[in-house]
Amino acid sequence: PYGWACVLCRRGGLQCAPEYECLATEAKSSEYDNKDLVTALTSFREKDYENTLILLEKFITEHKAKAGEEQKSLREYPWESKEKIMSYAALNDISLAMLIKGVALQNSGKDHEARETYSQLIDRFYYGQCLCSQGSYEKPAVPAQVRLTEDGWGF
Repeated sequence: PYGWACVLCRRGGLQCAPEYECLATEAKSSEYDNKDLVTALTSFREKDYENTLILLEKFITEHKAKAGEEQKSLREYPWESKEKIMSYAALNDISLAMLIKGVALQNSGKDHEARETYSQLIDRFYYGQCLCSQGSYEKPAVPAQVRLTEDGWGF
């Protein structure tokens, strides 16, 4: 069975697996808190898109500056080790949050806002990665690009 990121990124959509155990980070620092993202994932799985969007907006607002700094420091996807990849905790979580936000908006009939969210993910948080339950790293920007293309929205 796939974890969240596998389902998100390999299929280009969000078909939730009940055993999602994947989050973008394993943040243990007291200065970094991703509980709103965890709660948003649960709300999304329950198709409570209104609550999902509220929680994600709060999370994104709190962490996008740090994620932007991490993104600017990269010229390619980090790949050297799990520790290296996971050292970009804010970027990884924000990229996952942006993808989920886009899908929640799309599922709520807010296509314009979804397009903007996918585009922001691609433009500002492209190098974020998610650790899937099988140990590989998936890239949320990829399904964002797929969703823009599949729906005929283009870039």
